[in-house]
Amino acid sequence: MNIVRNFYIMCLIILSSCGGETEEKKENIAVRPENTSENERWIAPSTFEEEGMELISPEEQEFFQTIQTTGMIDVPPENKAYLNAFIGGYVKGLHLLEGEAVAKGDLLLRLENTEYIEIQQSYLETVEQLSYLKSDFERQETMYDENITSQKSYLKAESEYKTAVAKAKGLREKLQMLHISPGQVENGNFTSSIPVYAPIGGNISNISVAEGMYVSPTQTVLEIVNSEELHLELNIFEKDLLKLKEGQQVQFSLTEVGNNVLAAEVRHIGRALDRENRTVKVHAHLKEPLKQNLAVGMFVQAVILTDAEHLPAIPNAAIQGAENNFFIWILKERTSDHIVFERVPIELQAKNQEYSAIMDPQKIQGKSILLEKQRSF
Repeated sequence: MNIVRNFYIMCLIILSSCGGETEEKKENIAVRPENTSENERWIAPSTFEEEGMELISPEEQEFFQTIQTTGMIDVPPENKAYLNAFIGGYVKGLHLLEGEAVAKGDLLLRLENTEYIEIQQSYLETVEQLSYLKSDFERQETMYDENITSQKSYLKAESEYKTAVAKAKGLREKLQMLHISPGQVENGNFTSSIPVYAPIGGNISNISVAEGMYVSPTQTVLEIVNSEELHLELNIFEKDLLKLKEGQQVQFSLTEVGNNVLAAEVRHIGRALDRENRTVKVHAHLKEPLKQNLAVGMFVQAVILTDAEHLPAIPNAAIQGAENNFFIWILKERTSDHIVFERVPIELQAKNQEYSAIMDPQKIQGKSILLEKQRSF
């Protein structure tokens, strides 16, 4: 008997709990009459609250006319250096990696060549001859003034002396360009290698040589880029040129880094038209906090914000649909039992990151519009 009684009690408990769930579910379901339109949406008040739905009204927002363009991350010419050898040589002491930071004046590598010794030898020989040629020139000048020697002898001595002076100056400048001390050469200290220093501070890029490789004067050894002054170099078609002015805001994204939108500002508008592509270069400076994450040469897609206008708008999260078939839900009726919304098709006039303006603002003027969480288009 106890077993039967306990089984009976358990059945009553299960039936009671199921009935409670049924009643709870009924509270979350708005009863929809059979004769309602397919363009109507019925929502229970409890569902409206639990899912964080809201009723919003249109509000005025600023929208910009835009110019769509592409470009790349770059730096000003003074922030980029290409290292070449004035006189060819073999690479020695190269211990750099691409991306490594260097300061202006750092020793990057050395170049070795017997031609450097020949230049030093020629300089020393010329300097040694100067004392004799100068003395001979002064002697011939005195003798010429006293009519003891001929004008031809005087002019020859003068020419030889001045030629040697010019040659010594030229060789001295060449030594200094090669970072060889003329004073050391005059003391008889020759070297077969020359140092190559960093002309600017920055990061090493595009190393095109290796240890022991011969480098000709026309060959670039490596590149240094200072990324402290990054900017955008954008290509603007001539039809959009008159819409541009300095100070306009730029929104851009990097195809390699997803859809994250970054900011810049137009600083310089080029005046030279590319006749083949019919484009003009426009430079835009980046905002300071962004520079650490960008690299020269990155491809960008950009939008330049030009003329602005204020329009009644609604949040993008309130708009549903796709491919120009957009619609919103406008409040039609609200009671304690149900909330009814009517589906209203719309056409978009303008759009920014958060809001959209529609072509016919009368459709939304004075209306309450459904806003659902976690919805966007």
